[in-house]
Amino acid sequence: MKTMSLFLAVSLLALTACSKSATPSVPGATPQTAKQPDPHAAVTDPGLALMTEAASSPAESAIAYDFPAGWTRVKPKSMMRMDQATITGPGGEGELAVFFFGVGGGGGVQANLDRWAEQIDGGTPVTSKFEHGAYKISWVESAGTLLASGMGGSSEPKPNYRLLGAVVEGEGGPWFFKATGPDATMTSQKEAFLAMLRTVRPNEAAPKTGSF
Repeated sequence: MKTMSLFLAVSLLALTACSKSATPSVPGATPQTAKQPDPHAAVTDPGLALMTEAASSPAESAIAYDFPAGWTRVKPKSMMRMDQATITGPGGEGELAVFFFGVGGGGGVQANLDRWAEQIDGGTPVTSKFEHGAYKISWVESAGTLLASGMGGSSEPKPNYRLLGAVVEGEGGPWFFKATGPDATMTSQKEAFLAMLRTVRPNEAAPKTGSF
C-alpha cells in the first residue's frame, strides 16, 4: 500500500512539472496583450480619417468663411466632411470639401499638400503660403488627371482636372479645404478659392464648449 501511495505521489509531481513546462516564461517578461489601434495613427488623410472629435457642421466650427459667388453650399456627402459646396463654371461642375478632424488632427501640413499633389497624375504642383490675421494658410495647385479614390472621392480617373487644396492653421484648427473640378472651371475659380481663404475668421457664433 505504501509503495502504491508513493507511486501516485511521484506521478502527480511529474504531471505538475509537465503542466508548468508547457507554458514557459521569461523572467521579467511582460504579459502580451492584443495591441490596440492608435486612434491618431491613421489621421493623416482628410479624405480617410474619422471625425471623432470634429465639428459636425460649419456652425459648430471655430472658424467662419464666405463662399464665393456661384458656389452653393450643399449637404456633405459623408460624415467626414464638415462642409461642402458645388462650384459652377464653363467646364462643368466642380466641388469643394472642407474637413476638420479635431484640434491638432489631420496630419502635417506638408504631408497633406504632398498627398493632394499625388492625386493628380501628370501635374506639376505649385505650392505657396500666406498669413491672414491669426491664420497661416498653405495651399497647393495641380492640373492633370484626377486619380480614382475611395471614401467619397472620384470613382474613376478624370482627365483635364484641376485640384486646389489648402491647410488653414490657427487656434482650434487645422482645417482642410479641397476643391476639384474640370480644368476650365477651376482655372477661372482659382482667385475665388484664394479669396475665400482670406475670409477665414473666428466664428463668434460657435458654441463655447471648451473643445476649441
